Amino acid sequence: MEAQEASRDVAETTGRLKSTEVNLEQASQQASGAAQELRNAQEAANIAREKCSRSRAGVEKRCNELQEKARLQLKGWQALKLQECWLESLQARVEGGIASEAQNRAALRAEAQRLIAELHRLDEQLAVEPSVDA
Repeated sequence: MEAQEASRDVAETTGRLKSTEVNLEQASQQASGAAQELRNAQEAANIAREKCSRSRAGVEKRCNELQEKARLQLKGWQALKLQECWLESLQARVEGGIASEAQNRAALRAEAQRLIAELHRLDEQLAVEPSVDA
């Protein structure tokens, strides 16, 4: 009986051993599959990282180009603003000159009219004086 019991124990142990070996083989296959999935995921992450790096480099390049363009436009705007101030100053001087010229012409006309009136008065005096002497 002991032999039968021992034989049964050996059979049970052998069965459990085979079951454990099957479980171990399945776990090993799952681990291999998981390792392959991990490698695939790492490769995909590397590709995505490289694509992201290229995109970032492109965006940085475009930003630098836009910054330079904005700097040039700002310099151009500053030059235009300076020229606008200069033109406004020139326009104010020209307007002042025109107003001054208008005042001077009015004063000249008034002086000319005064001189003409003075000449008429002198002509009248000269015209009256010869007839008084005769």
